[in-house]
Amino acid sequence: MARRRGSGAKSSGGLTFPPPSGPWGALQALMDDGGQVTMGGSVGEIPAAAVASMPQGMLAGLMRRKGESWGNLLLRLDETVMQSVVENRVICDLRL
Repeated sequence: MARRRGSGAKSSGGLTFPPPSGPWGALQALMDDGGQVTMGGSVGEIPAAAVASMPQGMLAGLMRRKGESWGNLLLRLDETVMQSVVENRVICDLRL
């Protein structure tokens, strides 16, 4: 897959800034720069979750809230990825 060439600067987390516009701009930048987004449904006691990571490690991990749509979970993950990069820290609310 061809990689996007952007004119933005690289953050310390490796993402290109500013991220592309749109509802999931930070997630798009993450994936364009070699990162991954993984989502999974509930399995037994383990709730549904979404995780965003770069080759260096996880940036954000979120549990799906009761009644939350997958689209809203992705929007929340997008915002959390941006916060993670700006604050240069991992943000995780995963509880097993």
